[in-house]
Amino acid sequence: MPDQAVTFNPGYLEDMSGGDEEFVREIIGTFFETSRDLVEGIRAAAEEGSAEKGIYVAHTLKGSSRSIGALCLGDICESLEKLARASDMAGFAAEAPRVSEAFVALQAEVAQVYAAKAA
Repeated sequence: MPDQAVTFNPGYLEDMSGGDEEFVREIIGTFFETSRDLVEGIRAAAEEGSAEKGIYVAHTLKGSSRSIGALCLGDICESLEKLARASDMAGFAAEAPRVSEAFVALQAEVAQVYAAKAA
């Protein structure tokens, strides 16, 4: 299976929107705008050792990610949410940098997918 299919499934949004590319671009734009704060919240929860904050931001980003087909980021957030719920903030802090890495990779992949569609 290619990495793209694991990281981002563009077909999910296309199916959900009935092929409305303008709507898809709007949803993706909103996702990236709102998710930047959540990614920062993951970092802050790890720094502060706050399980409560960790649960909230990981759960929220998990749902948002999966709602656009960003499967890899959603899976990382699910793992972080479980660690926070178990009050394993050392494990949470060790895994938290993966969110930023996955978010940056997702941005690049989404840009590449939709640049190719525009061409």
